[in-house]
Amino acid sequence: MKKRIAVLAGILCSLMLNGCSFSSFSGTKSDTEQSLIPSDALIATADNKIKLGEKDLNIPEGYTIGTGTFTDSTSNNQFELVGVWKTEDKEATPSTISNDVSSLLGDISQNTDYKEAIDNDILFYVLSGEDKASPDRELSRGEVKSSLAAYNTYLTSLLSINYPMIDDITLNDSDGYPIVDELGNTSPRVSADGKWYYTAFTATSGKGITTTYNTLCYPKSYYGILLLGKDQNPDHSREYRIFVFSNDGNGKIMGRNEYDSLFKQIKNIYQLHGFYTMPQLSTMKDSLKNYYNGRSYLQFNDLMLDTHNYYILKENGTVSETGEVQMEVKP
Repeated sequence: MKKRIAVLAGILCSLMLNGCSFSSFSGTKSDTEQSLIPSDALIATADNKIKLGEKDLNIPEGYTIGTGTFTDSTSNNQFELVGVWKTEDKEATPSTISNDVSSLLGDISQNTDYKEAIDNDILFYVLSGEDKASPDRELSRGEVKSSLAAYNTYLTSLLSINYPMIDDITLNDSDGYPIVDELGNTSPRVSADGKWYYTAFTATSGKGITTTYNTLCYPKSYYGILLLGKDQNPDHSREYRIFVFSNDGNGKIMGRNEYDSLFKQIKNIYQLHGFYTMPQLSTMKDSLKNYYNGRSYLQFNDLMLDTHNYYILKENGTVSETGEVQMEVKP
């Protein structure tokens, strides 16, 4: 969607509805622009990198990065959210605003390319912040799990995500069995350099529809990585990060090279060396069901199958505007 054009159109409508001539335009340009941009907007930047405290994350060519700052209403914690979407062709939908109007509005249209955080076309998200309510120097496995779940609610609340499924945080081997020390104790999953606790999650959002064979399909699915700093900052706070892959508003996902590039960078930056996978007997092993290395592109695509089906149903006209399956009744 062309947000810049929408902003200009909104200004024109406001002027006409109020019976104002262009010469009597009141208020500052910044005030007008601010009032027309949603509070959950991710403002597009010219960057091709996402700046993290640890290292920059390079975004593949052909994508736009948008950023915004938000506050969780429950905890009052502030966090940064980055969204990545396919760059739109600005020449495909040229503005029809006259030169006189453009001159009048000046630079109001500048920096107004954006997408709302809930926009279905966002394919990749990065959420980061500081937990200033984590005073203990050492955290138990349960405290790590609770902390990661709390950070995940910031994202799920903002995006209206349905019931995220967070993987077990217990350190396990490549077959999924918990690793036990000499005292018989297990421990939370930690990065190879010992700096980050981490695990993965999956989720969906939107109103689901059910196929004839009772499979529930949603318009948006997610695969994400949750990270919490093991060591505290000097002020006793802890850093946290969330990286999430998703599909666009047509059910499409990133290409293999783009997905692999981003996921490989994330694993390298944070030295993530093993993810949770369900224990399986040797006779039942299935490479598509083992997620020890994180979801491969094929596994990520497999996670999205039901979401792909949602858009097939929609294209076939079996989904109404309310998301219900339509039954064709023949005379």
